[in-house]
Amino acid sequence: MKKSYSLQWSPKALKKFVEISDAISKKWNLKTAIEFADKVDKAVAALRTMPEAFPESAKKKIRKCVISKQTTAFYRFKKDTIEIVILFDTRQSPKKLKKDLK
Repeated sequence: MKKSYSLQWSPKALKKFVEISDAISKKWNLKTAIEFADKVDKAVAALRTMPEAFPESAKKKIRKCVISKQTTAFYRFKKDTIEIVILFDTRQSPKKLKKDLK
């Protein structure tokens, strides 16, 4: 049986999740926003059991998990805990990501 790590969302990541979900709901519809949330849930489930399966980002000790073409989760893990640092909309400038990861 695989180990399951505890998971924490940073306030910034949680805020970004809500912003992205709201934007999807407004631009498309609630069904699409729910589908996005389901993708996030599946990614989180994978992170909790296999955090080392995802590649390190350019910033050391931060890993990235692609949720969709437009969204990537950046996270770090220590011992028994995974922290989602930020959800990043990949259509933004990479300079914004550097700022968000500080």
